[in-house]
Amino acid sequence: MASLHAVGIVFILVLHQVSGSGVFELKLQEFFNEQGLLADGGSCLPDCNTFFRICLKHYQAVVSPGPCTFGSVTTKVLGERSFMVSEEGDSGLIRLPFNFTWPGTFSLIINASYSPDNVTVNPSDMNNQLISTFTIQKQLGMGKEWTADTQTSNETR
Repeated sequence: MASLHAVGIVFILVLHQVSGSGVFELKLQEFFNEQGLLADGGSCLPDCNTFFRICLKHYQAVVSPGPCTFGSVTTKVLGERSFMVSEEGDSGLIRLPFNFTWPGTFSLIINASYSPDNVTVNPSDMNNQLISTFTIQKQLGMGKEWTADTQTSNETR
């Protein structure tokens, strides 16, 4: 039996732009998948080119699949297996603009996926394989203060 242990550290911020609009910002800082495993127990070694799909939706006590009601975005490949996202530039910064009054609560789904060719970053493409999924349900008001969150996934197959 193989075990999957993935850790992602994120920082979250909601900025107010004008009445009824703003920007939800997420900064991915580091990701660990030391054994190079996929969620189904398969291997993504030797490279494990990792990208992320972020889905921001209305608050749900139990997060379910479905539309990303507040928006979604897919990153480029940010690293291999285990990595820290560069502090230089905006490589780990993800922005989701919105045009509604921020409700103060949200659900966030972060899918870490593997791109075998280090180029394809299409979440609906079968060549991209899920490494792990993190969900966050939170209350967060508008402001300039970042909120830190560490997500850990530990599955035994």
